Parts: sequence; structure tokens; C-alpha cells
Amino acid sequence: MRRVLTIWLILAFAVTAIVGCQAFMAKPKTPVIKLNRVEVAHYWKFFLEPKKKRGSTLDLAFIFDITNPNTYKVMLDEFRFTVAFEGIELSTPIVYEDVYIPGKTTSQLRVHVALDAYTALLALLVPAGNVQAWKKMGTKPPALLKKWWEGIQDFSFPIEVRNGVAKFSTPKGEIIAPFKGVFPKKKK
Repeated sequence: MRRVLTIWLILAFAVTAIVGCQAFMAKPKTPVIKLNRVEVAHYWKFFLEPKKKRGSTLDLAFIFDITNPNTYKVMLDEFRFTVAFEGIELSTPIVYEDVYIPGKTTSQLRVHVALDAYTALLALLVPAGNVQAWKKMGTKPPALLKKWWEGIQDFSFPIEVRNGVAKFSTPKGEIIAPFKGVFPKKKK
């Protein structure tokens, strides 16, 4: 009887050790990043005077929900994405802050993106893809900028987050998490 009990204890210990090692050796799960919302943080009324190279500033806050599906904390090491208004790319912010996200939780990250009417005008005029986009829309850059600056108060056009990439450090190595999103979300 003792021998049977000893064998069962050894087997139970071995199974527990194997399961524990597998859990430790398991590949880390990729955190999930979702665009929660966009807020107007600062706004200066639309004014564009290209000859004097000045314009109006628009500061947007992009709020992201970052969910860590792992049982241990992960550290957000790098975060970047491209901002596009109506499909036209305007800016690519990059954040280098160490943010720890505990296991099995969701944290928020706020990223400010400052846009200026004059630099946005240059972004509309330089990349060929942007030029084709506003020509296809049947408008001119100053009219498009005015529409965006005046329509931002009620988010009357889609703001897109694209090409998003976040780099996380974990006890088991590095994780790269792609993400994208649109605000306001389309109603179903």
C-alpha cells in the first residue's frame, strides 16, 4: 500500500512539475491594443497663412486600452502609429516611455499629437499618395484643412490610427504587437 501511495505521489509531483515548466516555458501572449477614443486636448481656431508659415494648432489626445493577457507584468517599451484624417496620413508619433501593465489587466495610455495647419498643409502637398487622395476627393488642401479644423469639435470625419506597432519587454523575451483603429467608431 505504501509503495502504491509513493508511486502516486511521485507521479503527481512529476505531472505538477511538467505542467509548471510548460507554463513557464510557454510563449508569452501578445498584448491587445485598442483605440478607446480621441479627445481634443487643445484647439486654436482655423487660420492658415502659408506665406508667413504659420497656422492653427490642433492637439489631439489618443487614448488606448492595452490589455495584458499574461499572468505576469509586461513593460511597454516603444509605441508608434500613424494618424490619418479621411485616409490621408498626417503624422507619426513615437512614444518611448516605460509603462508596466500588470498581468490579466487593462491599462490606458494617452498619446498627444500636435498638428499645425501649416505643417498639415505640407503633408498634403508632398507625399504623392496624399496628393492623389485629396484630388480624388475633389477638393483643395486649404479647404480640406478648414473642414478638418472646423469639424474636429464633433468628429464629423474618421480619424484613423494605422501602422501601429508596440514593443513590450517580458521575463520571457520581447513581444511586438500590431494595432490599428478608427474614431469615431462606425455605428452598426
